[in-house]
Amino acid sequence: MPDSLLDRIGNTLGGVSQGLGGLLGGIGRRQAGMPNLTDAQGMGLLRANAAGTGQQYLGDIRTRNELNTAVQAMSGLSQADQQALMALPPSLQAQVMQNILEFRNAPSSMTAAPSAVREYQFYQSLPDKAAREDYLRVKRANPFIDIGGSFVQPSPVTPGDIVDEIPIGFAPGESPEDRADIATAETLATSGLDQVLSPAQGIIDEEFAKSYSAYQFGTASEPAGRFAEERNIEIMDGVLGDLAGTLTPEQQGEVFGFDPAAEPNRVIAENDMNLTGNVLGRVTPMIRGLYNSESTDVQERVEQVVQQGLRETLGGQFAQQEGDRLIARAYNPAQEEDVNIRRLLPLFELFRRAKAERDRQRQYFLENDSIADYVPGEYGNITISDIERAIDGEGLPSQTTSSITLESIGLTPSQIEQYKAGTLPSGLSMEQLDQLDNYENQR
Repeated sequence: MPDSLLDRIGNTLGGVSQGLGGLLGGIGRRQAGMPNLTDAQGMGLLRANAAGTGQQYLGDIRTRNELNTAVQAMSGLSQADQQALMALPPSLQAQVMQNILEFRNAPSSMTAAPSAVREYQFYQSLPDKAAREDYLRVKRANPFIDIGGSFVQPSPVTPGDIVDEIPIGFAPGESPEDRADIATAETLATSGLDQVLSPAQGIIDEEFAKSYSAYQFGTASEPAGRFAEERNIEIMDGVLGDLAGTLTPEQQGEVFGFDPAAEPNRVIAENDMNLTGNVLGRVTPMIRGLYNSESTDVQERVEQVVQQGLRETLGGQFAQQEGDRLIARAYNPAQEEDVNIRRLLPLFELFRRAKAERDRQRQYFLENDSIADYVPGEYGNITISDIERAIDGEGLPSQTTSSITLESIGLTPSQIEQYKAGTLPSGLSMEQLDQLDNYENQR
């Protein structure tokens, strides 16, 4: 795919010692295969290519070159007249040349007039005020005047009119847009990114980089988060294995959805343990731990893995009290093992898929140095309601059936007003910033 204009500028700014105008003009000449283009024409071609009008611009250049050649071939024109003609737009240039030819073919009494008269007649033949101003700008010195905030050039034709204005600090012919394009190119060249980030995106990337570092390498007080996630997956598998071992092969097939006769390798050996049930659920945890430590151990592992999974999946939505409520909903020692397995299975699967989504997001950040354009998948915005539906057997969440709103992100009415006015509200958590980015991608 051809490089964009900004890529070309960004890739060359660091190693070229000549002026930026000459650099861009050279790029334009190479693109067009026209080595005779001036630097200004080359830069103009780059802008026209970016706007999709490159072919039209090249056609205008060829027309102007042909007209300028004709002007230079016309006898009897002073150098100033030639410069004035070549400074006109192509359509006006052709019209004035026609006027000159008609004037030359006029009766001899007119052509015999003094040069000053002929020059005045030529001036009067110019089609409009803009063309006459261009002519006088070439003929006369017309300096810029400092009026404080900018330099202005008065009209040589109409007193009081301004024909050009340059902001203080800008060179003639340079515009704020040109300077913004150069700044963008320099930023891209030094950052290695494909786009300039907004302030909100910059904050999100900074916070995500911190969380990624803590996940991958840990902090001064905590080990790397990836070890806890990996350990949590192992505990999930161990809990389900112990609970499944209390069931017969036929019961396992019914709960996990397979035919034990056709897939005997999926059958977990019976362990002769009694981990949950009506009797165990009636005694206190202390008494149950005295005569059935396996039951207490499984319950503690379930509590540990669910708390950790909720903390990783919900982030800022997670609260200890909410976690205890969801644990009681997912695992009840008074229910039989197969009932508890049916509730834990979709919850654990949701945790696994949410971890896979986080891994995908981290990989995207590594490859792009930003998550500005990251589009979350189905498990990128898990809510407490999604977890409750999974525990109740109503299926896993799907991004296609729900949408993110500013209210669901937890923004207050005043923060929503700020956001809609184009200002990033202060005091937002990392999770809220991340969800705001997802909200933008969803719109």
